Amino acid sequence: ADRGQAPAAADAVATYCDDLQGVRVEGVRMFSPRIARRFYAALRICGVVSLGELIDEDTLQAVAQLEAATRSSFEAGQGGKGLAAAALSDPRVRGRGQNRFEVELPALALNASVVAHPVLHPLIGLALGTAGVELDAISSVVAYPGAALQDHHADTSEIVDVLRRQGELPQLPAHGAIAIVPLVPLDPKKNGGTQFELGSHISRLRDTELRTRPAISNSGDAYIYDLRTRHGGLPHAGSAPRPLLSLPYVKDWYVDAVNHPTRHTEAFDAVNDTTL
Repeated sequence: ADRGQAPAAADAVATYCDDLQGVRVEGVRMFSPRIARRFYAALRICGVVSLGELIDEDTLQAVAQLEAATRSSFEAGQGGKGLAAAALSDPRVRGRGQNRFEVELPALALNASVVAHPVLHPLIGLALGTAGVELDAISSVVAYPGAALQDHHADTSEIVDVLRRQGELPQLPAHGAIAIVPLVPLDPKKNGGTQFELGSHISRLRDTELRTRPAISNSGDAYIYDLRTRHGGLPHAGSAPRPLLSLPYVKDWYVDAVNHPTRHTEAFDAVNDTTL
């Protein structure tokens, strides 16, 4: 479609994504062709998909405990001044806006069923169109009470951005996707979460008004979005921290020089599938 058809295309994307019941796939405990089809369609057209009941409760609790312990260690290491102080001196902690932080987690301490999830991993490979997929980093994105509304943004820019937006190059397939596993239930009106611009990963729709949708999550759910999809954190009006486990997957040739510029260490490369 040319640029004049972009508004109609954006409406078609919004209608299709509504038909997918909030871009959600229920009961994702085992890989199946039905799940694969719905996942692939939602991610490619909508730019985001929600997977229900992906992580079992025991694994979720183990990850939550690791996240809380790691975050507490960074806070204690700054004399109790909190993550804002840690973000000024430790590269493993980054500020992501008012009362929002990203904290690097120890990958090898995570449960193997998260790092090499038997359903999520092949779904990501399907979406990216290759078996050459790397887990770029593992971190917690945590919002504290009082976190404000974030501006909508994409985590990285497009490849050959300007020419593609002008319609001189075709839309490329995704080069990365981020899986988010909320470690507490998400309620957009209370503890925030994330909202997404449906179809914003499609370059020719970027300058068009797009429908937004908040991520609503129960225990064990996950949502996955194309690395190019525009999104923003919602205000946190609750009373407790709201941590999200972030798992960014990329094609093995791609380096996210914005968020995760360093490559894996030799120790990580030495870990084989059996270890995971």
